[in-house]
Amino acid sequence: MLPSTGALAHSDFSLSHLVHLFLTSSVLLPTSMPHLTDLVARRRGRPFHTLEFFPPRTEAGFVNLLDRINRLSSGPLPAPLAISVTWGAGGSTADRTMELAEQAVKLGLDVILHLTCTNMPKEKVDQALKVGHTMS
Repeated sequence: MLPSTGALAHSDFSLSHLVHLFLTSSVLLPTSMPHLTDLVARRRGRPFHTLEFFPPRTEAGFVNLLDRINRLSSGPLPAPLAISVTWGAGGSTADRTMELAEQAVKLGLDVILHLTCTNMPKEKVDQALKVGHTMS
């Protein structure tokens, strides 16, 4: 059962809580959004890589990171299978995470939203899933 505060505390977090959160969420994931397992299967045994990023705190760092993502995703190296964008515990970087994910999608990349659900109100997770859905 979810804590009465409506947030998932670290000590109360379990897989069953996450499943409950997913099943009771008002957000439906789009069927057009690729699953990571599908992206891997399309590689048919060929090597691949993914990249994980945490949004920088400053605007200059954000611009620099976007430039690096663009360079890492274009030739001569193969583009990553997907990039993972992580937000801090409790959603401390949630807005910048979603902004970075949106910019990566505009670059033509598949994005994995690495959402930390500890100490998170269900509504904030729902909102992140809604925004992610619009990016698909």
